[in-house]
Amino acid sequence: MLASPEGAFQIDILARGEVRGVAETGRYALFLANRGDGQEPTRERHGLALMDIAEWLRAVEGRTAPLRVQTLAQRQASHPRGNFHLP
Repeated sequence: MLASPEGAFQIDILARGEVRGVAETGRYALFLANRGDGQEPTRERHGLALMDIAEWLRAVEGRTAPLRVQTLAQRQASHPRGNFHLP
């Protein structure tokens, strides 16, 4: 969980799949989990943080072992109740 003056938010880094992330790299799709369920506007600071992390991942992903993460569809199938966030 991350925090800013505007409130807490979570950036989920998943494997690229059919559903596009807010930002993507060659391997990963990044999603912003801010409990808005797509109904709330994204806080600019939160979106910028996500884009900064995506930029960093692009720079290092060819030099590091891939993360072992699911696609969004795989995670939703594994956790149908949506209880997959970190405490």
